[in-house]
Amino acid sequence: GLSFAFYAKRDSIHTITSEIEDITTGVLKLVKQERDFFEVELKDDKFFGSGQSQYYKQGKITLQTLQRKIKNLSLKPEIEEFGVQGKLDMLSEELSNYDKTMKRVVELHFAIGNYQYGLERKMRDAIHQLEYKNAISPIVMLSLRRHEKDYLMRRDSLSIIKFDSLIRLAKAEVQPQNKVFVENYESSFKQIIRMEVHLGVGKKEVGYYHKLKESSSNSISLIESVSRIVEKRVAELRGEFQNIFVIILLIVVVLSITFSYFISFFMTIPVTELSRSMQKAVEMNFSEDLKPARKYTNDEIGILTDDFNLMISRIQQQLREIKNNSMLLKLSNEEMQETNQKLAESEKRLSKFLLTKETLFNIITQDLKSPLNSLKGFLSLMQHHPDTFSPEELKGVASDMYVSFDKITVLMTSLVQWSQTQTGDMAYNPNRFNISPMIEQVIAHFSLMAQSKKIKITNSVESKELWVDADKDMINFTLRNLLSNAIKFTNENGMIEVSTKKFNNMLMFSIKDNGVGMSQELLEKVFQPEVHISMLGTNNERGSGFGLMMCKDFIEKNRGKLYIESELNKGTTVHFTLSTPENS
Repeated sequence: GLSFAFYAKRDSIHTITSEIEDITTGVLKLVKQERDFFEVELKDDKFFGSGQSQYYKQGKITLQTLQRKIKNLSLKPEIEEFGVQGKLDMLSEELSNYDKTMKRVVELHFAIGNYQYGLERKMRDAIHQLEYKNAISPIVMLSLRRHEKDYLMRRDSLSIIKFDSLIRLAKAEVQPQNKVFVENYESSFKQIIRMEVHLGVGKKEVGYYHKLKESSSNSISLIESVSRIVEKRVAELRGEFQNIFVIILLIVVVLSITFSYFISFFMTIPVTELSRSMQKAVEMNFSEDLKPARKYTNDEIGILTDDFNLMISRIQQQLREIKNNSMLLKLSNEEMQETNQKLAESEKRLSKFLLTKETLFNIITQDLKSPLNSLKGFLSLMQHHPDTFSPEELKGVASDMYVSFDKITVLMTSLVQWSQTQTGDMAYNPNRFNISPMIEQVIAHFSLMAQSKKIKITNSVESKELWVDADKDMINFTLRNLLSNAIKFTNENGMIEVSTKKFNNMLMFSIKDNGVGMSQELLEKVFQPEVHISMLGTNNERGSGFGLMMCKDFIEKNRGKLYIESELNKGTTVHFTLSTPENS
């Protein structure tokens, strides 16, 4: 009952969490529509001609949807329990302020216009009329245009002062019939200045631009705060459930012990008598002179006493048969020993299979969950909000999904290979081949991965002709895994060196990095099959945790040795040896 109640509560909270995620997505969508207005629509004459903003309309619909979702979320009883009602109210108010500010921004930009519409068009028409009619002197005209452009380009307040001074000169020298053009030019220019002041053009802490940024920032902060509070409450509910469950379990245990004590008290006498009879039977080696145990009751204990007496009688009969068949037992003893040996070997193989299965299940549980959850999250977001992403963003999401599928494929392939090595089913096909090209191919394969972390890989292999006798696929896997690990655990701007050294009929390969290294304790456990170690790389890269064990198994299968030298925070060097042909 407690579990059902807890999971019902958890499902309700999960619904709230999903709605909060939808609201967060909506707020981000609203901000994107605002950005599209400034980056796209203000460059389109269609807006200045009609005064209708398509992005503002879309934002209005998004805002109404957000307000409705916030209202529905506020009606849930858990919201009041979590204490986030005030933040939701503040979020609703911030979104309303955002809408009012955005509306005013759209109106002001429409009023200002561009070279074909609005105040800018009016100002251009007036100055063109003055130029056409030669109403004012060319020097004054050029100076006015220069100070006008200085302000519009740099928002220089000194240009306004100079403009005012020059406009007075223009009014003084212009003829009465052309004075209206000077006034229109001055009026349009100053109206543009006032509107841009209201917008906060060129200002960081004032104007409608600042209000828009502040409202969107506050909205995002508020919904993130609500999300954190809900997540914290979910964790607290989980802890409360665990505490209550432990308390109930302790109560049940105490009651069980108490009840057992009283039951055992009433069973003590007949059970004690039966126990004495059993001890006496053992002491007398089930002799023929042994008397039957006394029966006190007809309940379960009485039935047990009858069964005991019957057992003693049959044991005595069996002992007589054992004595008669001792020679047969002696002969069959050798057969039993042989059978026991076979059973021991079977048990050893079974233990190895069970260890393999347990390791596989642990890896699948830990390492498949993360990419599958990522895929599920991507698909859910694309299903419920398909219009949120641009084609470039969809391309990025598709790339991430492909990487996740690739990780799953690589993991499953590695699991199959590892399980085959553990059970002895993996084919071993040794042959003679030149390993130098393989080393170059592996380094080239991981070059992009290394470049993403600005890591330099140095190929210090002694020769272009290095022949070895080994299974080519196993050695390729080993080189790829060891170089991948070196990149994974090396910080940005790090160094990795691949080198070889020949001695006798052996060739030693070394992959050295200056990465995070390993402690002595971890170094001792890294090759223990019963210990599953999976460390995160310097960029939180995830590994399956059994690659090194596979590498060691592969090298030993090829009659070589693999060992590691490492020091914490100083780097790691992995060495392995392979046999070379005698004439190479």
